[in-house]
Amino acid sequence: MANLTELMAQRAALDQQIAQTQREERQQAIGKIKTLMVEYGLSVADLSAKPAKKTGSGNKVAAKYQPGQR
Repeated sequence: MANLTELMAQRAALDQQIAQTQREERQQAIGKIKTLMVEYGLSVADLSAKPAKKTGSGNKVAAKYQPGQR
């Protein structure tokens, strides 16, 4: 069985591997996003635009609720 010092060293090594993997996967994700943006002609504004409001059968109970009412 490993002692506390050995386990802490293993943990530190794993933390470094996790951080490196996160950086690499983040860069891969950014690359995929950029490719899709070019492919579909998207801009940053398209990504941050608010979706259109739904019309029709929304939750009418929640829509009519006003603070202070029961």
